[in-house]
Amino acid sequence: MAYGLEGASKDGITGKGVNVAIVDAYNSPTITADVNAYSRRTGEPTLAPGQYTDHSAPRKDWTDQKLCGGAVGWHVEQTLDVEAMHGVAPGAHIAFFGAANCDTAIDTELNRIVQTQAARIVSNSFGFAGEGGLGSEVALEHSIFVQGALEGIGFYFSTGDAGDNTPIGD
Repeated sequence: MAYGLEGASKDGITGKGVNVAIVDAYNSPTITADVNAYSRRTGEPTLAPGQYTDHSAPRKDWTDQKLCGGAVGWHVEQTLDVEAMHGVAPGAHIAFFGAANCDTAIDTELNRIVQTQAARIVSNSFGFAGEGGLGSEVALEHSIFVQGALEGIGFYFSTGDAGDNTPIGD
């Protein structure tokens, strides 16, 4: 059990009944096998049938792989995200939304989650190296997050990968 949450799990607090969405770009073709292998190695339960669903853009629609650093790097991120979520909440239903690219397609997936109310918790572990110059994109995302908040959907982002961005002058 991740992060010493054995006590919570023993008390029946496992995330059961909670729908969680994870947003990244692209989609790893081996995600469930990788998560289950990791779970077995760490003594956690494997994914139950139907516990993980994939709502990713089809591979034929993927774009901007060079701009996004390649799909394989995102496969690693997806695997880490799903393993971490399953480790913290082994009973939660995990819905993965793999965007067709790391740019505007991520906003499309975030909006789809809000419009379909696919989850109450949305985990995002992608980031920007600074926020300068993103005016229209920030405004679009702000509107998605406000609508989600009004509907009881929380959005959670990783932070700190690049420190405070001072080294890049931001």
